Order: sequence, then structure tokens, then C-alpha cells
Amino acid sequence: MWPTPTGVVSGQPDCAAVQGLCRVARAERAASAMTATERRKGLTGEAEVAALYRLHGFEWRGLEAEGDGLALGFGVTHHVEVKRQEIARPWAWQAQVIMEAPADTLPVVCFRRSRSPWWAMSPLDELLAAIAQAKA
Repeated sequence: MWPTPTGVVSGQPDCAAVQGLCRVARAERAASAMTATERRKGLTGEAEVAALYRLHGFEWRGLEAEGDGLALGFGVTHHVEVKRQEIARPWAWQAQVIMEAPADTLPVVCFRRSRSPWWAMSPLDELLAAIAQAKA
């Protein structure tokens, strides 16, 4: 039995569907294969972001998954995803942090490339609400 583009299983393989599944599987394996250097770079990035949050009065709690944490302070909890990559993929990062962030947290992506400052990306309406809440 083989997959077809319509999802129907038939007795003969649909070459295009099988090739498409293979491309997806290869891409997923490549995305999950992280070198020790990349892992170390990510952990260093997370430590830098945690230090910045602490410097500005937040409590930092690293989560089990590498690259994210919770920053608590001023009545707001930030769910922070840290990206230390040379090529920015803001839409993919945005989708990831929104999917992973609990409902009562502000989703934030902190990112930078080598020899650049840290930047943060967050939904503007939620960011402005968090600022207003902190001022109240």
C-alpha cells in the first residue's frame, strides 16, 4: 500500500507522493541534526539573553528545551525563544514561539547574528498591553 496525493492508499506507489515524503523526511532530519558548535552557540545565546533579562529586573527560568525560557517580572511573563543564527527566519520563529507559548504569556523571539546586538520580536498589541500593565 502506498500514499497518493489525495491521501488514498492504492496497490501501486505514486512516485511523486513517495518522493515528496522522502524530501520532507530528509529536510526534517537535516533540521534536527545540530552540531556541537551550533548547540554551544545556542546555549551561549540563551545565557546572554537571560543575563539581559536579569539586568533589567526579570527573573529567568530556563525551560527543558534548548533555546527557550520564561522571564517573569513587572506583572508579565514572557515566553522567550532564543535564536542565535546567521540567517533570520522570523516567520518560522514567530510560528514556533506562538505555538509553544502558554496562553497567559507574552511570546518573544530574541535573535542575533554574529557581532550584532540582540533584537526582540513580539506581537505589537500584546507588547503594548504588557508595557501598559507594567506602568499601571
